Amino acid sequence: MLWGRSGNRCSICKIELVIEATTQDAPSVIGEECHIISGQVNGPRYNSNYDKELIDSYENLILLCSVHHKMIDDQQET
Repeated sequence: MLWGRSGNRCSICKIELVIEATTQDAPSVIGEECHIISGQVNGPRYNSNYDKELIDSYENLILLCSVHHKMIDDQQET
């Protein structure tokens, strides 16, 4: 559902997340399924009150390009 409802695009910059195959190479997936609330105690946006059963649920995932995934994890306050 995440990929289908996203339209195959990053939720922030809207870049397409699958690069088409070429005559020399296979397609490349540059999208990443990212957690909104981290399941790791020291992870970004960790919340000890968040239901552990929901960590990998659709409601706790967002589709991002690799640049925006890194940015929101490293720059949490921004």
